[in-house]
Amino acid sequence: MNCEKCGKPKSENLDYCPTCNAQENNNANNIVVKCQCGQKLEENWKFCPKCNAPINVEIITTNTELTKDNSQSYIIIFLISIAINFLLNSNVFFLIALITIVSGKINYPNNKAIKILFWLMMLYAIFLLIIIMWLLLVCGKGISSCPG
Repeated sequence: MNCEKCGKPKSENLDYCPTCNAQENNNANNIVVKCQCGQKLEENWKFCPKCNAPINVEIITTNTELTKDNSQSYIIIFLISIAINFLLNSNVFFLIALITIVSGKINYPNNKAIKILFWLMMLYAIFLLIIIMWLLLVCGKGISSCPG
């Protein structure tokens, strides 16, 4: 295959010409269509070769990237909510952080940062539940036995 701009030979799997750096205008108009796992998809594929998810929509050729990775938004909202939760000791921000990271885990199941934050949040939630159960047990014996 030859470059459309300079005419020099180039490999078909390259998006840019290594000689003149021109972007190829293949029949798909350089669309990048990705599965939720991040694998680039091609026309006529019925299943993702990486995660085996079925591809139920027909790939339509446009000039924009059809999927965007917004996982950073989930991470930023989560971190801000946790910081405010610790600063203000507000359970509302704990719930916002929990909902945000669970939503991020659902939408981006293969994102490593979201996976780590999700499991750290789950451990923190379990820790809080253990403390609440301990306080209920101790305070259940009478008000004088309650700490604080």
